[in-house]
Amino acid sequence: MPKAHDNLWDRDLKQLESFVRVAELGRFTRAAVELGLAQPALSRQVRQLEVELHQHLLKRNGRGAVVTEAGQTLLQHARGILHQVERAREELGQVKGSLASSRRFSGLHFLESW
Repeated sequence: MPKAHDNLWDRDLKQLESFVRVAELGRFTRAAVELGLAQPALSRQVRQLEVELHQHLLKRNGRGAVVTEAGQTLLQHARGILHQVERAREELGQVKGSLASSRRFSGLHFLESW
């Protein structure tokens, strides 16, 4: 059963991913399409991140969004965080795979000894 903090973790990662895509593309609409989100939902995620950090991360204008100085700082960290999370998931998937193989092998070994 998922814990409440698991949902917070997922939400925080989604906010970071949303911010990174908008910062990289410079447009909320294009980022929303890439992320498979409605543009208003994407805007809310980024705005919520700004509220939580008490920082303006993007300067919004009629042509899109430009990253602020605070946004540049977060962008560097967010890319690293998202990269590390992806690596951790991949490594955990490998561990899970090797544990499953180990269990299958142990089970076969056990049956052979009978």
